[in-house]
Amino acid sequence: MLDLLKLAQADTTIAVQEIMDTFKSKVNEDNLNCEYDISAGQVVELAENTWFVFDTEKGTFLDEFKKALFAKELTKETNGIVEIFIKEVMKIIERDHIDVIRDKVREILLPSSDPEVLPLEKIKIRNIEIVDYSSVPDTHKFLLKIKKEPGAQINTGKVAKKLADLREEGDNKSKTVEVVFEENKDDPEFKGVMAIEQGEKYLNDITVAIFVDYSYSDKMMESAPQ
Repeated sequence: MLDLLKLAQADTTIAVQEIMDTFKSKVNEDNLNCEYDISAGQVVELAENTWFVFDTEKGTFLDEFKKALFAKELTKETNGIVEIFIKEVMKIIERDHIDVIRDKVREILLPSSDPEVLPLEKIKIRNIEIVDYSSVPDTHKFLLKIKKEPGAQINTGKVAKKLADLREEGDNKSKTVEVVFEENKDDPEFKGVMAIEQGEKYLNDITVAIFVDYSYSDKMMESAPQ
């Protein structure tokens, strides 16, 4: 297992490369999201407002790093080394890869935007959060969309648990949410439920939290009607 006390500059380089390779090759409308407020054409807060999420892949440095982080409780010394390491990764991404992030944010989140109107000039890496969800079945990492019959009273918690239990049985593991429900819709736990669909994934190993300045350009603000 990776020794966190021996993290080196070479490891920082590898971590940055794996994050950016994943970002460049796998970023899409499902794993890149934003939420921000605009007032008078300017972003209200400078806090994180854009998130890129992904899971580590077996055999990668990030996967080994994740496992080491949660293998046992970290000592104060190890925790300090890890914090410095992550800050260094953030610093390098911010220094060397912001243009890639800006281009992808525009491509995915603002495909029809004009760079002269929304320059996305300031971009900062606010945090990189790493969590080990290896023990959580993949079927439990997605939200569920439960459609009920008009007027029906259902317990969504019980519905979700029943579906999760069914999806762990036999060949159900390879079936979609929709198929498992359709095959078991007559079970009493599903009374009043018309359909169940798989929603977006909400548990991911790594979250890169970013601040993007979605403010309008000075040129745009100067030409706006007063």
